[in-house]
Amino acid sequence: MSRSISKRAFRLRSAWLELVGPTTPDNAKTGAARLYYDDVNNLVKISKNGGGYVEVVARNGLTASSAEINKLDGAPLDASFVVGAETGGNTINVAIQLKDADGADLAVRGSVFTYLSDDANGDSIAATAPSGGIAIGTDGLAIPVVANKAFQLTSEADGDIDVNIVEAAGATWYLVLVLPNGLLKPSAAITFV
Repeated sequence: MSRSISKRAFRLRSAWLELVGPTTPDNAKTGAARLYYDDVNNLVKISKNGGGYVEVVARNGLTASSAEINKLDGAPLDASFVVGAETGGNTINVAIQLKDADGADLAVRGSVFTYLSDDANGDSIAATAPSGGIAIGTDGLAIPVVANKAFQLTSEADGDIDVNIVEAAGATWYLVLVLPNGLLKPSAAITFV
């Protein structure tokens, strides 16, 4: 017989119960037991309450339910960039791999707001757009918001996006992703010579 005393469910990497002493049907009531768990994000504390039952308590004032936390499952919460070399047509390709909260490549389509910045931290939008514009390469979709400066990017089903930036003169920009959690993820310098 089990008794649930928590209204919240938490995702543990692993948990198991070790019964100490004779293994009888009454062991859970009269025998000793040890509960082991591996809490991935240090979100819960497990302890024995005054009534002798094991109690799962949220740490650090966590009030979100597992359903609320799982809403971000599969969301693009990180990204990696590969800034290519400038090619003969004054084009630099920037490949983007969207990643989930665990750092794994996204396995679903994701979408992020993106803008071109003159600043490595993304503190400004580019003063001047690239002379030849910005266009999607072979992966993803770009929906323009501000011509050649800001757009909504949507990945393919594997989280891949790539954009081509075309500039005839010398310039340096940074492609900045605004992740769903509000964090900025700037690329390395995109430098035309």
